[in-house]
Amino acid sequence: MATISFYGNVTDESQDLIDHTAGSGIGFFGSQFGVPVAITETQQTTWVTTENGGNAGNQLNNTSMFSNPQPAESTVEGKVKINGADPINLSKLPNYLTTLNIRFEHESPVIASQPKIVIWDRTSITNYAVDVITYVYEARHPLSGQDKTNLSHRGKAANHWTSFDPAAGGDPIPMSLTSSPGPSGLNSTVSDTGAGTDYFEYLSTLSNVSATDFNKGSAGTFMRHDWYVALSSSPIEIGQKTEYGLYFTVDYL
Repeated sequence: MATISFYGNVTDESQDLIDHTAGSGIGFFGSQFGVPVAITETQQTTWVTTENGGNAGNQLNNTSMFSNPQPAESTVEGKVKINGADPINLSKLPNYLTTLNIRFEHESPVIASQPKIVIWDRTSITNYAVDVITYVYEARHPLSGQDKTNLSHRGKAANHWTSFDPAAGGDPIPMSLTSSPGPSGLNSTVSDTGAGTDYFEYLSTLSNVSATDFNKGSAGTFMRHDWYVALSSSPIEIGQKTEYGLYFTVDYL
């Protein structure tokens, strides 16, 4: 049996379930819960809410889009402000500081193939969310230190935000995530897990873990796969945004 769950504030010791099966969701606000985000600006705080943005739950890590290079193939990195701190390059964003952990679990080890995200209007994944731009970035940075580097096994090579902007027209283009990231997103390649690298040293500190467990790339089979996603929201018009959701899909074999 396969399951998909969503979490925030993930650490080694705890996590906050965002229970989409019980009407839970994520809300983006200004300086505190209930304060609207100004048009064309990005959110200052992020919270667990009901699916329509009510009833404040726990506050989540806030990842606000600070800059995004254009065109998308630019070698200049995008930047993010984490919980109001000074902006940093996206490649320095640790997994544990992202907004959302998407978790796929199966009773047998499987490859998680073609994972994708779409930001939609909760009616059809061929529709953009209404009156809001969303910026999405997948972090591949298991080490907590911001001076460390990304893993090389990644869904997108460039450190850019993916924009879901209704002004683009047409259907939203799904954003591809990393295939078979493994538990806690630890799976990468031999280039990362080879002896002498920062990542090799990090894996050696974990209990019951060998670097050779996590050098499988897209062919990695695991009972659990975790993706870590930064989210940032910018309204186009005033008013509450309820025609607004995140759709995740993945194949497994």
